[in-house]
Amino acid sequence: MAENDEDVWRKLSSFDKVCHKNWKARKAGYEELLKEIPTYALEPEKAKKYCPLLKGFVTEQNELSRIVSTEVARLVLDYATTKDVAKHVSAVCDGAITKCFSSKPKTKENALECCLLLIEHEKADDVCSSLLTGTQNKNPKIAISCIQALTAALAAFGSKVVQLKACLAEMPKLFQHRDKNVRNSAKDFFVEAFCWIGAPVKHAMERIPKIEQSIKECEDAWKELKPKSKQKRFFKSQQAEREAAAVESDGEDEDEDEEEVEVDAFEFAQEVNFLAELGKAKFGEDKIDAGAAMASKKWKERGEVLDKMFLILMMEKDSPIKLPSGDYMSVMTDIKTLIKKDTNVLLIIKAFKIVKRMAEAMRENFKNFGPLIMQEILARFKEKKISAIEAAREAADAVAKTIKFPDAIIERVMESLEDKNPGVRSETMLFMYRCSKSKKVIFPKSFVKEFITKVTKNIEHSDKNVRDGAYKMLAVMSTKLDAKIINTFVSDFKEDRMKLYQAALEELKGAPKDNTEKISKPKEPPAPEKKAVQKQVSKKPGLRSKKPAKKPAASKKEETSEFTGPPAEAEMDEDTAIDTCNSLFGEESVKKVQEKNWKIRLEGLQDVTNKLNSYESHEIKTQALYKVLSLAPGFKDTNFQCNQEKFKIIRTAAQNPKLSQTSINIVFNYCLDKIADVKCGVLAKEALFGMADIVSLAYMADRVLQAVEEEDFGDLITGTEKAKSQRIKDDSKLKLLKWHYDPGTACRKELVEQLNKQISENFGDKFAPLMHKNDSTALAKTITLLEPQPLEALIPVLDIILRWMTIRMNEKNTTILTKVLSWLSDLVEKLKEADYEMSAYESIAFLPHLISKLGESRQEIRSVVLATLVSLEDICTDKRVFEYLLQGAKSKNSRQRTECLNQCAKMIAKSGVEVAGPPKQAALKEIAAHIADKDQNVRSGAMNCLVEVHRIIGESVYSAKVIGHLGDKEEAYLKERIKRSGPIEQVEMPPPQAPASKRKARSPTRRGTIQIDPAESALAKRNVQAQRTDPVQMINENARFRLELPPDAPTRINRPRLNSDDYEDIVDVGELPARQSSPASNEDVLAVLDHQFAVFGMTEKQHENLVFSFSSENKMILFDALNVFEK
Repeated sequence: MAENDEDVWRKLSSFDKVCHKNWKARKAGYEELLKEIPTYALEPEKAKKYCPLLKGFVTEQNELSRIVSTEVARLVLDYATTKDVAKHVSAVCDGAITKCFSSKPKTKENALECCLLLIEHEKADDVCSSLLTGTQNKNPKIAISCIQALTAALAAFGSKVVQLKACLAEMPKLFQHRDKNVRNSAKDFFVEAFCWIGAPVKHAMERIPKIEQSIKECEDAWKELKPKSKQKRFFKSQQAEREAAAVESDGEDEDEDEEEVEVDAFEFAQEVNFLAELGKAKFGEDKIDAGAAMASKKWKERGEVLDKMFLILMMEKDSPIKLPSGDYMSVMTDIKTLIKKDTNVLLIIKAFKIVKRMAEAMRENFKNFGPLIMQEILARFKEKKISAIEAAREAADAVAKTIKFPDAIIERVMESLEDKNPGVRSETMLFMYRCSKSKKVIFPKSFVKEFITKVTKNIEHSDKNVRDGAYKMLAVMSTKLDAKIINTFVSDFKEDRMKLYQAALEELKGAPKDNTEKISKPKEPPAPEKKAVQKQVSKKPGLRSKKPAKKPAASKKEETSEFTGPPAEAEMDEDTAIDTCNSLFGEESVKKVQEKNWKIRLEGLQDVTNKLNSYESHEIKTQALYKVLSLAPGFKDTNFQCNQEKFKIIRTAAQNPKLSQTSINIVFNYCLDKIADVKCGVLAKEALFGMADIVSLAYMADRVLQAVEEEDFGDLITGTEKAKSQRIKDDSKLKLLKWHYDPGTACRKELVEQLNKQISENFGDKFAPLMHKNDSTALAKTITLLEPQPLEALIPVLDIILRWMTIRMNEKNTTILTKVLSWLSDLVEKLKEADYEMSAYESIAFLPHLISKLGESRQEIRSVVLATLVSLEDICTDKRVFEYLLQGAKSKNSRQRTECLNQCAKMIAKSGVEVAGPPKQAALKEIAAHIADKDQNVRSGAMNCLVEVHRIIGESVYSAKVIGHLGDKEEAYLKERIKRSGPIEQVEMPPPQAPASKRKARSPTRRGTIQIDPAESALAKRNVQAQRTDPVQMINENARFRLELPPDAPTRINRPRLNSDDYEDIVDVGELPARQSSPASNEDVLAVLDHQFAVFGMTEKQHENLVFSFSSENKMILFDALNVFEK
């Protein structure tokens, strides 16, 4: 029966075979079509009948037959016409995705080629849409194949054919796919897309969160990319045209002549619903809407609205956005009002940035708001803050691209060209210059004459920036108008103006800017050339002997005029200056400038700044204004905001064309002193530059160089060791005032006078006055000069230097404090390396002030102080440092208390309990008292100290004699902290040190405690006699009994525990009568102790309590107790 069926279908035509139910018949039909279809090359209409079968070809049920059927589909799509294929695009794509993309490699390859052939039939949108849907398939194989198909289509046809907008919106999500191969395929697609459109690819990826690693991988791949890709495959309709063109051009490659099309990133921008997001937001405590908040009198509420706009407009990202059409009039009106009336410069800068962003996001839709907002932007060019000017420039340029330029704003530009403020004039012309460079910009003839007339008037302005802007604007206009028209305006120019105009023309044409720089520089450079000419002429006298004789005279005259500087004027007294300023700025504002309260003073300075901007430069009374600024607190003002405002006033007032040498003298040193200041340095430089613009640059440069020229101070240090010894003796005999005053307060006047006298006696005559000064510049110079001095020269005056430092430590200026502490740290380190021993006379003067700086809020200052204290332990006795740390722990500053206690803990851990001094000083009791402190960090620091004590003396730390009487809560805190600190670790005691030659030997009778280092392993028994006969080793030179142990002896002994009834009689030991015989020696007591350990086995805790409670007064009591224990 099967044989009969086979005979039947073999007789069928190829068309009928591929439609047969039997897979063998279909396979045979496919094989026949592979040979038949290529013959339709010249008759494509014959392939039309197979087009309805394309879906069946790609969805063939038999896996093996599908390989052949997809090849047939490729041939049909290749030879059929576009009209015949168009009806079956979606069916073929969907079938290929579902059946072929997860099949065998050959099948998958054929299906991919089918998709590309469909694109050749001008169905790219349908194919890409189907493939993009396939990327979301749950089967990773299908998703990967769809991504690869899109990548292949993009590489072959380019971004013109494959619409990337939809792809970039959906495909970044694939980087979050759980399958690694899907992520890698997505990476390949985005690498290929970057070849075509560049930056918008990254912007699209940045919209998806948590794919930073994938972005980084793509960026690494983008760095290795070759030049931009070119289209490799074309539509069927284009192929015929290209073949015909190739025949006509004799086969030359046309790809090289193809122009690259610029990609507009705006096409791929993300759309943001600005109005809806802003409408939902509420601001301020009263939860008002954006419109009410923008009209609020509170600057914080206005700032909140602008911050919200920043977030909505995604200002922190560089990627472009789109704003849909809508009613933005109310928003733009609020922004315009803010720019016009607000006095907060920071809010105005934010508003400029928002305007720029919205103009870029709306493009043509912004044209209705552009003229409205441009008027206020031009008016704000009067601002002095550079960041405000730059933001205004960017906003103006962005708005100009959205409107019909220059017609829409020409009237407002005309008004700005006549503004009183030179900044408005110059920036307006620079704005017109930037926007008019484009060839597309055309100036209507109706206003050309009036516009150029106003521009040429600005050439005569006193401000250099205004003149430069006018020349640049004329240069641009010369490219827009006929030469005859522009010549009518520039023909009357004098030679110097014509040169500047020609320089602006050359700069516009792209000539090097060196020409304009040469014109604006002083006329010193030509001098060498004149000398050269003079030499040449001297060789050939007779021809031009007269002309060279005149040139040197001219150069001498120029040199004199430049360095002589501006003219001097009579100095004005204070009363006249105040009256003059009262008439200009109002009596109230002038009084505020002299107020002691910095807030009122700042308000007055701001009023003066605002009123000053309304005057023409020649109307400003510069000397009177500078004189008022110098009145108390004047140029010694410690508030940086007030200083910044003063520099703005100095910069603006310096624009007076009649600026005199007298006026400059008033503020010159003030500006120079603040150049190195972090917060005021930039404004100080601007003030000096402003003076240099009006007067000669050479004059100002010469004055600055003279001021910074290094001065010869001669011998800096004249003090000797003999004089230092005499000061120490005088101090001990109370012939000198004790150097003592509270840290953080100003030094007493009598102490300062005493110190200044000592400085004058022990330092050079020229150098000593520098140390008397209080300003930061003098301090920096003092330290700079003293730092390189050898240590041998500094030691004789070390006590004076340390006292001088304490005064500087208590200055409010953070810069001064940082410099002093830095030098002190270096000096102490050098003294440590030289094994110098600091006397009490030297150390007690500055230690309390140094320790007080542990309460500073800045971590870098505290770190320097701690490092200095550690070094001081080696050159100054550690007990002295510990004593002053305990005094510092009594401060009201919780941070200082914490740092002092933490440092005490480190010192106890390093040097033992002896560093705290004898028990009579009650140092540990003072530390324990801090456990009740209200600050958690202070409590923790105190307990850290006692934990270190516990590691040394064990449970005795809880004794009232050691730490005093603690409350129940505090005692519980301490026990819990000690418990959490873990078991007592082995502490290796340092070997005994011989007393240094410079140091005094410590008292051998000082009371202490026996320290027995615990060992990791313990022995149950030991041979006491054998250990005593071995060589001995000193445990601790301050130990009470001078116990000696052999070096190999175990330091911890595990003893068998006793039952309670074995030692219950020990309770009554204290009541036994004392013996009348002579006291037992230390060796006798040790022998008895060892015997008891060996025979009875006392617990370790009992042993330690007995040993540490032992003293010279109760030896016999302990001896009797041990006898009872033995019985």
